[in-house]
Amino acid sequence: MIRINNLTQKRKDIVVLDNINFEVEKNTVYGIIGDKDSGKSTLMEAIAGCMQITDGQILIDGIDIYLNPMAAKRMVGYMPEKMPFYDRMTVEEYMSFIAEIKGVAYDDIPAAVSKALAATDLGAMRRTLIFRMSAKGKARLGIAQALLGNPLVLLLDGPTAGLSGDDAADTFKLIKKISHSKTVIIASRDLNVASICHKTVTLSFGKLGFDGISYESEQSIEEENK
Repeated sequence: MIRINNLTQKRKDIVVLDNINFEVEKNTVYGIIGDKDSGKSTLMEAIAGCMQITDGQILIDGIDIYLNPMAAKRMVGYMPEKMPFYDRMTVEEYMSFIAEIKGVAYDDIPAAVSKALAATDLGAMRRTLIFRMSAKGKARLGIAQALLGNPLVLLLDGPTAGLSGDDAADTFKLIKKISHSKTVIIASRDLNVASICHKTVTLSFGKLGFDGISYESEQSIEEENK
């Protein structure tokens, strides 16, 4: 579903991403774990097509995101690390605004918004002003806007950043539920992300490290395949 070939990103003389290679299969959850300044957000921005890379190739369902950006980006929903919210909008107003930006047909926007809010358990908050939402609610709203346009791939950068342990665990459960019909890449500092991932890697100073499957994820995969 997603293939990254020899991805390198430089800023002046600094190598931010160093010859990154990996592949993500359809309808799986792939975790990228790393500390601040590891290159996680740069990698997610690159996969989302938000920057011009120095070298390499990014394929979304076989489509090169830089050679055919419109077709590739239509398959991707992206939640950046620092989600830009408009606090004086209601949840519904914000979601409708994002849907319009994403090119959802005008007549289809109400249904698309309702579907995304239902998927993230935010339907009851549609008329709530964003500045009144909790950190957990805003995290769910970030995921909800990524779902607009019914993308095949979700890129979630730090979806539990700033959340308490219970709220982070609850958010991971939500992502796991959504992942049954999506291919998901999560970038996080939280090691607990491995519990919902089919595969995890570490990223440190722009280089990929350990590549494996957690015990909890292995169990969940076996249960899904029964």
